[in-house]
Amino acid sequence: MAEDGGRLVGSGSFKVDAARAIASLRQRQLPRDFWRPTLLIRLASACGASRLSFTKTLRRLTVRFDGDPIPPDTLREPFGRLAGGTDDPVLRWFTWSVLHSSLPGVTITAASGQGGARAAFRYGPEGQAEPVPPGIDGETVITASWSLFKSMEGDSLHPTFWPLVAPQVGWLSTMLHKGDAASFSISFTEQGFSRKQVPWEKRKPREGRFRMQDGRRTFCRLAEDQAKVHIAVLGTRVALMDLPEVPLPVEVTVEEPDLELDASLDSPVRDMALNGAVGLGNRAAGRFMLELLEHHARAMKLAGAWLVKDRRARKEWVEAMGLIRGDEGSRLLELLGVGIETRGARSGDKRRVVETARMTLFLRGAAERTLRSRAVDARERLRDALWKTPLFFDGRGRPLSLDDAGAAAGVPSMTNSFDPPAPNRADLLWVLSPLDAIFLKRRFPERSPRGLR
Repeated sequence: MAEDGGRLVGSGSFKVDAARAIASLRQRQLPRDFWRPTLLIRLASACGASRLSFTKTLRRLTVRFDGDPIPPDTLREPFGRLAGGTDDPVLRWFTWSVLHSSLPGVTITAASGQGGARAAFRYGPEGQAEPVPPGIDGETVITASWSLFKSMEGDSLHPTFWPLVAPQVGWLSTMLHKGDAASFSISFTEQGFSRKQVPWEKRKPREGRFRMQDGRRTFCRLAEDQAKVHIAVLGTRVALMDLPEVPLPVEVTVEEPDLELDASLDSPVRDMALNGAVGLGNRAAGRFMLELLEHHARAMKLAGAWLVKDRRARKEWVEAMGLIRGDEGSRLLELLGVGIETRGARSGDKRRVVETARMTLFLRGAAERTLRSRAVDARERLRDALWKTPLFFDGRGRPLSLDDAGAAAGVPSMTNSFDPPAPNRADLLWVLSPLDAIFLKRRFPERSPRGLR
């Protein structure tokens, strides 16, 4: 007899109505807006794939990837351990992929393995497996096929409505980039349109910075607003969190292999693994920011020298500062008679000038949003570094930082000359763009500039 008065009436396992459980999971497990190819990306990742492709036509979706084959027993009984769960990631994600793809009117087939060990099955809506010819392909191939007319009558969960290719911005683009953390290449082809995603390790430096940090894959790039961290598992993003300690708008993605997902398969369990991933995101963002500021300081030295000697480079700088788009300083261009010519390809030096100007604008925006008083920011490494980063030039084209401007008795005298001031006027702040003066007035409102000269 138990202490609470209960009585043991039996032991062992219990059975559930498999058809009812499967139907319930299909209807309720995933959020309505869940991008279902996510499940197949996780399956490919669990198999150690180096490439994955999605190809969709009017009547068929074909998914193909290399890596370790799916074991024949898993292919034979995809729902065999559905009630009890499993620690095997290949079985788990193969089960969920088949379950949420084999909707009414959709036929799923899967083939995997090489040579005599290759097996293939066709699945019924409750996971019933029927052997089919495996073919000679050495990769794992999963297909979903349907009647064209049936697909037109189905709901939005039907594979025919799974988007694979979309514009580069907006909600749909965000959804399609859930697989951005994959460590392998992914190609998507849909009705003649295609896109390809390469892993972080192979992306160009201007797209972001990949680094293995604390044994985890991380990827950092500049963002539009405040710093954020994406948490990913098996190549797919599952959470987005703010990084309030990072002053620059940086987007970090951390892949955490130990992360556990809740029953929705779309959100992480809030545990030590998640907290550790967020902490790693903070460290990765800080390191990325410091390297970016150091690189910008070197770029400003080169840009300043080039601006002093080349009028065309000065035009490129002014254009990159946005003054031809009706910004606050557009009238100065009219007064100076500076025409902006953008025809032809830029040389390497001029391209670097433009990139440096755009980064200068970006960093000024970050400084205006996040910097406080110099005394307070001195206690924080990242904000302190931003104060020391050059954002202006003196009369000889040498870079100046906010510290340099703040150390003077007043904001340095400024000259709006499009051509460089006299070489012996290092005390002048060279205003190629009136945004220089506007920014300084906002940054040091308690001081009065000695005027534009």
